[in-house]
Amino acid sequence: MAKTKNKPQAIIFDFWNTLVYDLPDIEEKRGKYRIEKIHEILVRNDIRVSISDVSFAYEAAGKMIGELSKNNRALTTREQIRLMAETIRFIPDRDLVEKLEDAYNRANLLFLSPFVPGAEEMVESLFRKYKLGLISNTERSSGKHLFMAYHDVMKRFSVTYFSDERKLRKPHPETYLTTAAELAVDPIDCVMVGDDEEKDCTAAVVCGMRAVLFADPRRGIRSDFSPQVSSLSQLAQALEKM
Repeated sequence: MAKTKNKPQAIIFDFWNTLVYDLPDIEEKRGKYRIEKIHEILVRNDIRVSISDVSFAYEAAGKMIGELSKNNRALTTREQIRLMAETIRFIPDRDLVEKLEDAYNRANLLFLSPFVPGAEEMVESLFRKYKLGLISNTERSSGKHLFMAYHDVMKRFSVTYFSDERKLRKPHPETYLTTAAELAVDPIDCVMVGDDEEKDCTAAVVCGMRAVLFADPRRGIRSDFSPQVSSLSQLAQALEKM
């Protein structure tokens, strides 16, 4: 017998382009910083390498992230560093790996992306009424450093599922089911909120959740998915109707 739908008990959010914009120009700045700092560290450690070599290795890591994403798999930032080292053809010791990883991750603290309008206020308001969870495909970032960079909002989530830490990406079913289990809420009593109809909404519904699409007009999102909101200020009302 199918479980009766109750009022939602938990709201699970996507991160990029739902709470915080993923802007190409800012990610480009992060990439430039990572490449330059990694090159500086390698030169200081007497590893003969050009900045173009580091750039090539950085792009190789990006391609691997893309390849693994086809099977909903993810790399940690440390694995990205080791992949870059393998591409450049040197074997770093533990101390050097830590220095390189620190420089790699620091980019997320130095070059912050802007919040989607209303995101901070919305999270603070919903925190008083629902359990909150977060699922994010972290790409080149680490969940730890995203948490640090956006701490005032992140601290409101009792469960966070970052792909680099968990090794799985949306839309793998385990990302939703594990988050619901750790929230101690049945999937049917969870609502997934995100900007990607397929990875956020449809995949969550397949797992037994409900979902709301954030069809942000600033990003030109058009969809027939229902329910949907065009502004985060509309979300609380949409949840009340579920």
